[in-house]
Amino acid sequence: MSEQESPKAVNKPSAMTESPSPELLARRKQTLTVYVGPDRPFGLPLRNSAVLRGEPFPQLAAVVEANPDLKRLFVPIGKLAETRRQLREAGSGMQRLFQNISEASRKTRKAKE
Repeated sequence: MSEQESPKAVNKPSAMTESPSPELLARRKQTLTVYVGPDRPFGLPLRNSAVLRGEPFPQLAAVVEANPDLKRLFVPIGKLAETRRQLREAGSGMQRLFQNISEASRKTRKAKE
């Protein structure tokens, strides 16, 4: 009788032998921020709880210039829990900021109609 050979494990080199590109490494170092303001402020395609990598301000430059408080509604991930607590607290600075941006956004959109 002949002995059957067991299949030998083939050692394949891993597919991830290349190091990440400098662009990818730089992107990974950018901080994550969360938008905690009202949905679609000033008609922008931005939703509450949107997670963004790096500074979103170049894309929003014109709107932020007209409404500088909008920048304060982008918070680092590490401060998200505290910021959400402040948003729930009646009369807090963050809650007033949220309401002011919401009102300004509504007025801007109404004026464009």
